[in-house]
Amino acid sequence: MFKVNFLVVGVQKSGTTALYNHLSSHPDVNMGKRKEIHFFDNDSYFSEKVDYSKYHQFFNQKNSNKLNGEITPIYSYWDNSIKRIYEYNKNMKIIFILRNPIQRAFSHWNMESNRDQESLDFYEALIREEERCRVALPSKHRVYSY
Repeated sequence: MFKVNFLVVGVQKSGTTALYNHLSSHPDVNMGKRKEIHFFDNDSYFSEKVDYSKYHQFFNQKNSNKLNGEITPIYSYWDNSIKRIYEYNKNMKIIFILRNPIQRAFSHWNMESNRDQESLDFYEALIREEERCRVALPSKHRVYSY
């Protein structure tokens, strides 16, 4: 029976895209058809009996003898995702990727600035971080460098 047997989780802006591309080119690794499948953090999949075929559709299941993996960093933060992963595969291997929090925050700030989602310079954004976090609650989008 097909099972995903490893995941990469962690923080945004930590090299997960480069890792996904590298692993996808390895002949003994079967990565998901896209990075960030977002299965275990999607509450709608877990409201009733879980249909794992919705997850498995993102993989070439003919390669079940290979290492089957995916990368969705937010699994490390999402309530219930680790429990859901364990219930899916008790032997799941999890690679946790991190990055220096200052470099990660600056990279995230650059991404948001390039998307025109950030109008403050980096220094001002840091100075106003506490206030901005209060405004962002209950969203979890501001916790990635903690």
